[in-house]
Amino acid sequence: MEPSYTRQIHADWTSLQAHLSDKTPVCVDGESLTIPQVIAVSLYGVKPTLTTDTKVHARVQKSVEALDRTLAAGQTVYGVNTG
Repeated sequence: MEPSYTRQIHADWTSLQAHLSDKTPVCVDGESLTIPQVIAVSLYGVKPTLTTDTKVHARVQKSVEALDRTLAAGQTVYGVNTG
């Protein structure tokens, strides 16, 4: 019986190879992003796209507004206004 770690590595490798061979964009929807998809985008130039789901867009907008309020209040946000 093959160890579960080995099965997972094989599944991830297979998924990465599929993304690289067909170059279809990786859809970011806030729920289903996988490690092979992150690798495909960050290391191999596969294009990311944002979902067309309006609920996801509303969540992103709320996030932007919360960040704007935090910055306007002069608070430090690691990775945004820190060096």
